[in-house]
Order: sequence, then structure tokens, then C-alpha cells
Amino acid sequence: MTRNNPFLFLLLIAGLLLLAGSATASRISIGDIAVQKGGTATVDVILDAVPPKGLAGYEIDVTIADPTRARITGVAFNSSLGGLTDVEPTTYPFTKGYFQWADTGEVLQAAQAGQTIRLATITVEGLSSGSTVLNAGLSDFTSDGNELLSSATPVSSPAIIVTGAGTPTAIPVALPGYPKPSDLNNDGLCEDINGDGVFNYSDVTIYFQNWHWIEINEPVTLFDYDLNGIIDFGDIVQMNQMRG
Repeated sequence: MTRNNPFLFLLLIAGLLLLAGSATASRISIGDIAVQKGGTATVDVILDAVPPKGLAGYEIDVTIADPTRARITGVAFNSSLGGLTDVEPTTYPFTKGYFQWADTGEVLQAAQAGQTIRLATITVEGLSSGSTVLNAGLSDFTSDGNELLSSATPVSSPAIIVTGAGTPTAIPVALPGYPKPSDLNNDGLCEDINGDGVFNYSDVTIYFQNWHWIEINEPVTLFDYDLNGIIDFGDIVQMNQMRG
């Protein structure tokens, strides 16, 4: 029946071509990132399938939604692909930028269509406990033959989970007249100023009364609640807000 009906035959051929094209549809995947505060973690940027006509180049935009949580400290391209590479901004760290690659060596051609390829590896540093998103998108994704495929190639935007830094390497000193301060929730900050095992308004008051002493005698990283690198009134305000 199909051979006797040219219209149905053309529909069948078109459907087969559509299925063939969808089988090699491209997607760029970036996995979720778990990183400790003060530490770094890496995540691969994966092209799930090389386009049917190969890949001439790409440009991927990346933005960390909450720059107080994390930042990008490195982008390493897949050295086996060769080609021309560029990262903007040119200095690290950053929270908004892009990276791009051009296939000057004609490595990813039609013969590699459908293959899964690691494009690059991103290094992320955790700044403060909590979660945010690495927003990623394509501003350019071009196959050989100058076919622009950006709008048809989805890119995943992974979550970034920043956890506490564990037991701090710095050691707090007991304030005059009190036991040694402690980090009750393992976030790398000593909120229990008077060392009584609880965090309440008394700790805020004692911090306020002794912040000059803390500034001189304590490791700054353990008492810098607003993460500005110094001990000041901002830490008192932030500490009071931390009580919830």
C-alpha cells in the first residue's frame, strides 16, 4: 500500500529521518556540585552526543546565582580535543563569565556523531554554607557547516550545595573568665562564645563586650561571622541574626 501511495511513502521517510535526527540530539550536562565551605570541588561539562554534522565550537555562559555561597576558581578544557580555548574573565575567581572552544583541528566531525564527549571541567570553591545554582546556557553552539544549534541544545543548571567545613584547623582561645568557645553546628564558626554548650543572647553580649580582645587574640576565621575578613561590628549584627 505504501508503494502505491507516494504521499504516505514520503511521510514514512520523513518520520524515519526525524527519528534518526532525534537519536543524536545533543545535550550538555553538568552534574550537581557538593563542596565544603573553604574547599573546592570539580564537575565535568559533558556533551551527551556530538551533532550529526560534527561540532565547530561552543560558548557556554555560567553564573553563580548567589555569589556569597560559591565562586568559580578554574575551567580546564579537555586537552585531547585541542583547538582554541578562552575563558572570560581572564582572572580567577569569578561568579559570572563564559568559556569557549573552537575545533581548529577538526577533531569532532560527522564521523564522531552521537559520541559522548567531556568538554571541560569546572572547579568551584565553597564560601558559605547553604545552596545556590550554577546557571548555565549556550550563547553559541555551531556544527560543521556553520549550522547554529544553540536553541536546540539544552544545558543543565546544577545545584551547588555548600556544607560546613568540619572541625576547624584553627584553635580558639578561652576568653578571660570563660571556658574555651566551641563550634556547635560544625560550620567552621565559634558561636558558643562562653563555652556553656548553647548558643543564645548571652554569647552575643559577651562577643560585644570582648570583640576588641577577640580581634587581637582569636583566629579571625572562627569569629568572622559576616565573612569580610576582619572582626568588627558587622560580626555582632550577623551573630545576633544567626540565633534565628
